[in-house]
Amino acid sequence: MSDDQAPCGSTAAAAIPVTDWVPLPPARPSWRIETACGGDLHRHLALLWARLERAGRGAGRLRRLLRRLPGAHSTLLAAIFEDGSRFLFPCYDRYWGKRLLCGAVYEPALYALLWRLRHLPFRFLDCGANFGYWSALVSGPGLGNHPVLAVEAAPEVLPLLERTRAANAGRFAIRACAVVGRERRSVTFTASGGHWGRHVLGSKAWAAEPEAVVEVEACTLDSLVRDFARPGVPLLVKLDVEGMEAEIIRHTPFAALGEVALLFEDHGGEHAFAATTAALARGLRVFRLEPAGLCRIHDAAALAEAERPIEAGYALFALPAVPGSFDRALARS
Repeated sequence: MSDDQAPCGSTAAAAIPVTDWVPLPPARPSWRIETACGGDLHRHLALLWARLERAGRGAGRLRRLLRRLPGAHSTLLAAIFEDGSRFLFPCYDRYWGKRLLCGAVYEPALYALLWRLRHLPFRFLDCGANFGYWSALVSGPGLGNHPVLAVEAAPEVLPLLERTRAANAGRFAIRACAVVGRERRSVTFTASGGHWGRHVLGSKAWAAEPEAVVEVEACTLDSLVRDFARPGVPLLVKLDVEGMEAEIIRHTPFAALGEVALLFEDHGGEHAFAATTAALARGLRVFRLEPAGLCRIHDAAALAEAERPIEAGYALFALPAVPGSFDRALARS
């Protein structure tokens, strides 16, 4: 989508708010795995450990062996999707390997929602982009060719995010910073453990004390939105910022920023669904994102599942208080 497309919603008829239950289509991506750079031997071994992972035996030992092989750290695999979008990740990466190498759809409910919204000309702010999975797909033709800004804080992740960007002809932009709600120059970020667990120090009550930390530049969501948004064009913000969601929602003046919808994660336990509570207090309409559809949440306590581990997140989608373009898009069959 180009920046000069017609703005959404300013002259259209008033939107009817979506109901408490919005079904989503059974849309699923398909992909194949190829070697992006490095040796095919590493790809074959990665696919073998994925088969062992599915079988439930011996996968961890083979993956650790693969990581120690000469050339492993320079070998990247590419998940190539049906629309040509490419997502790159290390051949020994446990997080992405357990999903993409094993044929598991990553966040299927979110994919179904984005597929439902693909014809709406929105801009996408990918906060906590990691290696750029959603940045690659949302900026691609399968999900609508939307303008995307990928925001990532972890210094060791940024080169791989750039590789994914380059593999997709540079069609999305990158900003290196940690997204926060209250303005400050920097935050202390964890620098040990897997890339999937990096977070602002102290933002995860269940996380162990890190062995290493690093100071990273901080930027408020307010400033990012004001720089990236365009008048009259709806903005979809994905907040995967590992514990900072509640602060960001509490301190961002959404009503002054135009039509902004949020995708975010929340946790129970000691976090007490603080992000959902903050979103409801700001007047946002919050929905739990489920495989079959969107379920309206009127009280954060309704999210609680006693058997759910504290570190397991709940996926949420928040619409502006005033119905608009997103409501119209969701109402279409």
